[in-house]
Order: sequence, then C-alpha cells, then structure tokens
Amino acid sequence: LKASWALIEHSEVRGIEQYESEASEILGQVSGLALQRPEVESVTDLYRDACMVRPVFKEGMVALAKRTFTYVDFSATVKPILRVVEKMALRRSAANTICDVNTCTIICDTMSRVADVVTDS
Repeated sequence: LKASWALIEHSEVRGIEQYESEASEILGQVSGLALQRPEVESVTDLYRDACMVRPVFKEGMVALAKRTFTYVDFSATVKPILRVVEKMALRRSAANTICDVNTCTIICDTMSRVADVVTDS
C-alpha cells in the first residue's frame, strides 16, 4: 500500500491538490454530529429505514458514477448489524448517530476522478 501511494503521490500531484481543496471546502461547511431523523430510536428503525431507501441510494450512486466516469460496486449489502451495535457501544451513542448503513465503493482511476466525485456529491 505504501508503494502504491508513493507512486500516486508523485504522479498525481494536481489531482491530490484538487481533492484536498474540495474535501477541505466540504469539511469547512460541516459542523456538529451527523444524525438520522429523531424518530430513529432503535437499530430496528435504522435498518428498516436503510432498506426502504436502498433503491434510491443505489440509483443516486449509479447516477454519480455515470456523471463522474467512475464505477460503483454494491457488493456489500447493508452494514452488518454487529458492526452497527459495536459503533454504538464504542461511541456510547444511540442508533440515530449511525449514518452509514447503506454503503458502496466508488472506484476511480485517478485522484482527479476522486476529486470529481467529492465535488459532485
């Protein structure tokens, strides 16, 4: 992994700078803790909602991949329930603090593409 990053670091300086700029701008706009709707009181509520919105999530991610000329991988289903419970325990928090039950991987061929995805989303 270190060798791969060393290669990318030297060959994609502009893309890395673009990504860092876009990510910094987004992070500068974020404040506080991300939360689900207040009605999400249990892991059951969390999973029900995640399953209900999964088709829309997938549609949105496929559209993002098309716009940014990337590939989206949905090989994972929803986040495993044991991982959600673990996150809640480690954070000492409620189910409404877990915001990444639906997941995917967006595969980019360059750091400039990564920046495009960050900018577009």
